[in-house]
Amino acid sequence: MSLLSRIPTMAAYVVSLLAAGQVQAGSLDLSKPVSLVCETSAVKLDTEPFEATKGEIVVELQLEEVANPDGPGRWRATAKSEKHTSSLANLTKGTCEPDCPFNQAKDGSIQLWSPKQMALTQLDDSMMLVLVSLNRTSLEMKASFFKEKQLSGLERGDCKVLQSGAGQQDLDKANAGAPDTGQPSETEQKE
Repeated sequence: MSLLSRIPTMAAYVVSLLAAGQVQAGSLDLSKPVSLVCETSAVKLDTEPFEATKGEIVVELQLEEVANPDGPGRWRATAKSEKHTSSLANLTKGTCEPDCPFNQAKDGSIQLWSPKQMALTQLDDSMMLVLVSLNRTSLEMKASFFKEKQLSGLERGDCKVLQSGAGQQDLDKANAGAPDTGQPSETEQKE
């Protein structure tokens, strides 16, 4: 079955999977390194059947030059659970070491790229492109994954600022404080 023939089924499935949730309002300040914790739902569309997972990821953002608050920066993501296999944190692991680039769009959103900013036409058959849009105000994250120049996955989530100006040691402590117990998070239990 071709990917194109599965689009109506995929659309209905993705809409039900990525239902909107509560969003913490505010505006993201990038004057210092920022860590976000995001509750996300993700689906791999290039598997049979689709692979859908939910969980928490941590996204770290840092400007390349603090003197340029609207400029580019670097990001990386880690999953709080290895079971969230469809997440960008797991799919970008090792793609751009030690981190990936981001730029800030004219509409105010932050665009995270993996492995780098590029057009679909630049992809070769062995490469996966991840494009993430992060709304600075609502902290809503939307990600699209592309393989072989076709949509291969989607992810959506709501984020909250974990720590502003956190160093890696602080982030490691936060991640260590919430070990993967294999149990669903409070958000997953409510659903």
